[in-house]
Amino acid sequence: MHGTFKAELIDYIDYYNNRRIKAKLKGLPPAFHRHKPSRLLN
Repeated sequence: MHGTFKAELIDYIDYYNNRRIKAKLKGLPPAFHRHKPSRLLN
């Protein structure tokens, strides 16, 4: 049971940090925003 919680938590953290869509970032996931050159964000 503990292993399942840990796996789900790791999946959620990955989703939250890399795949969720942020309106403040113009619909981009945070990971894409971090790697995009700043000149393209404006």
